[in-house]
Amino acid sequence: MLSVADVMEKSKEIINMPYYCPIIRNKGSEGLYLEKLLGIEPSSKCLDLCDGEVKCFPTKKLKNRTLSPKETIAITMMNPEDLRTQTFEESRCYTKIRRVIFFPYLRKEEYITFMKPIFIEISENHNIFEQIQIDYNTIRNEIVEKGVVHSKTGKYIQSRTKGRGKVKEGGKKTRAFYFKTKFVKDFILVHSILPPFYNTDILLSLVDRPPELVTIESIII
Repeated sequence: MLSVADVMEKSKEIINMPYYCPIIRNKGSEGLYLEKLLGIEPSSKCLDLCDGEVKCFPTKKLKNRTLSPKETIAITMMNPEDLRTQTFEESRCYTKIRRVIFFPYLRKEEYITFMKPIFIEISENHNIFEQIQIDYNTIRNEIVEKGVVHSKTGKYIQSRTKGRGKVKEGGKKTRAFYFKTKFVKDFILVHSILPPFYNTDILLSLVDRPPELVTIESIII
């Protein structure tokens, strides 16, 4: 199983180049494709790596050439029963975010470009750890005391419906933890500035290039 150090080293070979990755119904296709590029084997284990997790997320380019997150980042599904009995440090949520490599990416039509990854060790950053622990406990208290939780609860992480949670009738609602865009802006993209060559539409010029550049058919059914 690969380590955080292995992935950080391997990332040097795959970033800042376009890959053919068509938009499909599976919203996780970019993450699956990134794992294939990095050599991460499919697994049912809690973590992608032996000592951490890998997350990728879409960004958009602003006029000042900085990156901004397009959406929140999913962390893990939320189990209400575990939430009632586990402290933050005992939780699956903490296990998933304790050491994370974040890969921002840009999409231009059918092509994506992974940017330089950012490694954050939340367990070693007191300010981040403390606030996320507060968020977790606030969400936990709402579930225990009120039986419901609102998506606006939390500064850096939140709980939102996911999967069956979006079904209006029938079935049991399911929720997940997410990093809010504020966390992404404050700690991941805070220093992200695109190099000058991104001022041109180089990715758009690749649309007519044969798709054998890279495909995802081997990992998406």
